[in-house]
Amino acid sequence: MRSNLYSVTFWATVVAIICVFLSLFALQVQKNPLRWDEVDYFQCMENVIRLGLPIYYAGEVKIDPHLLVYLSSRQLGGQEFVFYRFKPETGILKETFFAIVGDTSRYTYGMWHPPLYIYLGSVFLRLVPLAPENSHLLRYFNLVFSIGIFIGMLCLSREIYPSLYKPIFLFALLFYALNPLAVRGSVLVDYNATLGPGVAIWFVITYLYGVRKNSWWGLILSTIVMLFTSLGIATSLLLAIGLHSVLSLLLDRRQKIGQAIGAIIIGIIFFVLFFYAFCRLFQLPFSQPFLHNFARAKSNKGFLSYRQIPIILDYLKWYTYEIGLPVMSIFACLLLRPILSKYHPQRFLLPTVIIVGLISHAALKANAYWFPKYILFLLPLLFVYIAGEGLTLLVTTSKSWKILFGAIALLLVITCAVHSLHWIQHPGGTLYDKGQEGIIAIAEALKATTTSDEVVLCPKDVGFFAGRKFIQLFGAYLTEVNLVATRIQETNARFVVAPRDLLNTNTEMGKFLHNEFTLEYETGSFVLLRKR
Repeated sequence: MRSNLYSVTFWATVVAIICVFLSLFALQVQKNPLRWDEVDYFQCMENVIRLGLPIYYAGEVKIDPHLLVYLSSRQLGGQEFVFYRFKPETGILKETFFAIVGDTSRYTYGMWHPPLYIYLGSVFLRLVPLAPENSHLLRYFNLVFSIGIFIGMLCLSREIYPSLYKPIFLFALLFYALNPLAVRGSVLVDYNATLGPGVAIWFVITYLYGVRKNSWWGLILSTIVMLFTSLGIATSLLLAIGLHSVLSLLLDRRQKIGQAIGAIIIGIIFFVLFFYAFCRLFQLPFSQPFLHNFARAKSNKGFLSYRQIPIILDYLKWYTYEIGLPVMSIFACLLLRPILSKYHPQRFLLPTVIIVGLISHAALKANAYWFPKYILFLLPLLFVYIAGEGLTLLVTTSKSWKILFGAIALLLVITCAVHSLHWIQHPGGTLYDKGQEGIIAIAEALKATTTSDEVVLCPKDVGFFAGRKFIQLFGAYLTEVNLVATRIQETNARFVVAPRDLLNTNTEMGKFLHNEFTLEYETGSFVLLRKR
């Protein structure tokens, strides 16, 4: 009878925590239209259905033909797409392969990584067709993988802490559901949102299970899926597994690490073969994900140098702030527990993965418009570790220490809840561009003021919602006045949508906008400008 009551209470608590998570998730969906790279993902998913390729409109361009290698021409969706690649000597790696439509409209492959997330998203859009005006509902697609994360947290708790796995899972789930970064990250239209964390936690589970049971098929499969999801997450996890293997061999030679490494190598080989065959079948650039990710490492030339230490510390400080200082402080304290106790390879794995993941991404200066999406895959592992080490410490201490640790746990839950309430009250833009408002209103104003064939200078998400061709207001277009003036003249652009802050800055660009444009409309964080 008592066992049945405990089981009912456990599952009722799980359901209640998931309902809290879903409520916070829905609130974030409601106030966040797609932003920045999210509109690229949406277009790629749509174009897999419409054109058969994961490509997206990336704006109007003027490219020197001497820099290009012609690849092919294809009729897709009633238009001629002329495919090119940049010549190797240009050094361009991140967007090497692309297509041009109508001489100036550039379409780029959404192959920042092998496009598993995009193709799965296209299945979702077949079942639930969406348009730009309700494209934010695509965020609910991520809940499919959230289920995998929750089940993975339960299985990982049982794998490492079998005697206390149920309460450990409950606390880990509660920390995850109340953590603002976890919730904001889960809403993101990106493989980093929930597919990446789900794949990461199951990779760790199959590794631990394989070592314990001498069964490797699960690890081979999870390695393949992990690489199809993200080369970045895969690299971080493989580095952590390599370090953990070295420690295990040094401290406990009975571990079956060699077989685990062999299974991972087999998984990598199968991935390369499958991905190459997939790219040949669907006429995709096999090398693009590798070139794109190599470009990030290449752009950080000193990331293996001691000169990178201050940058790593700055990024770790930022990651700590975003995850939560109380959470990371408790994690740092709990690191002493496995270090001071007898070596246990399972308990060393999670902190190894977390530390390697944070440092490796900090060394690469991994951020996206100041949203730390690249470390989201560590959060489920982090909360399982904190809950597991914290509860095992609690049950082995004296009564007075139990009271202290219980108070700390309660304080952590309250802190997470308060932090979440802060983000609930935030007006919007809590993914990319914190606090940004008015993107839909400014897009509607732009659409009403322009004709369908006009080219405008604006952020790509505004252009997406307005349904207009655009020159993306980003990078050099925020600072180089001569470049902006030339492109406006070449395209006869009459309108600019800019952040309000850019118009009001006492910079060369701010002065240029004031002198050359008049204010047509303003709302939230944006202004619509008309050429004088």
